[in-house]
Amino acid sequence: MLEEDIFLTSPFVITNGINPQHCTRYCGNTIDNDSTIDPQSKIIGPLGKFVESMVDNKYHNANKYAEKTYIIPYLQRYSKIIDTESEESLKKLWGDYEDLLKGKNLFVKNPFRKDVSGCLDSTQVMGADKYNPFYIFELLETNPVFDYWLYQIPRFLLVQEEIRMSYETRFFVVDSNIVSASGRVIDCVPTQLSIDDPFHYAKKSVQHQSKSGDNQEVVDNTYYDSMFDYVEKIITTVEHHEKDTVTCVFDIAWSPDNQSPILVEVNGISNAGLYGCSAQAIYQKLYDNDCYQGLTLSDCREEMSNLVNNI
Repeated sequence: MLEEDIFLTSPFVITNGINPQHCTRYCGNTIDNDSTIDPQSKIIGPLGKFVESMVDNKYHNANKYAEKTYIIPYLQRYSKIIDTESEESLKKLWGDYEDLLKGKNLFVKNPFRKDVSGCLDSTQVMGADKYNPFYIFELLETNPVFDYWLYQIPRFLLVQEEIRMSYETRFFVVDSNIVSASGRVIDCVPTQLSIDDPFHYAKKSVQHQSKSGDNQEVVDNTYYDSMFDYVEKIITTVEHHEKDTVTCVFDIAWSPDNQSPILVEVNGISNAGLYGCSAQAIYQKLYDNDCYQGLTLSDCREEMSNLVNNI
């Protein structure tokens, strides 16, 4: 087993083009800058748009999962990526509201970045008799959650039917193998317990969705085994359609309305919080399957410096 410190990094801060925004060390220490990180520490990306191709070529872009027809049945709810600059796309959502979504709230987020997401009360705008080409913007402007976007609303929006979910659980999958899992246990960051057992926190979670508050009591997840089986079914389906092994993160929850597991979202291998998962187990599997590109923090600094100097 590899014993050195390992980091999963978020995209780089581009103000200086060198420092990671933050790294999560597998032993559980969250570091806000790279001042205490050994330059030879291993890095698992993606590392931002400049060097993403160096580390992400085998991680598979999972951002467009809602557009994949074979994934939609696992979502078990209306899900569509709309183009806010396309009149045809906006009219399609308007029509879908009349046919499928009337009286329901809409859950909206940026499908390409996990920056802002929230639920919209669509009854006032979407319930109008006449089509309004600006309805989606009026919906966003009436919800303070989306003030962060200001006048830079993403061109593409993921619009879903709002449904109840509970016991959200995260499954890290590398080369079609579930290598670690954990419930949404915010306070149980990776510890020696999760290093010894990558599934130590798997059957523990909080009952309600994050909007109910992250400081909820951690409880036993009696639906975990069903969720695990659900992920294995998704993996088999993806392999069949993509003709490749699966390396990504599946967020699964329990639907009290459907009385079944449900796919919340799909993320890239390092674009997801570790919570109680084992970064070491994830790293080891990536390394064993040649998904790790041999990068150190020092390598990334040098690459970023070269790119910035050449701009």
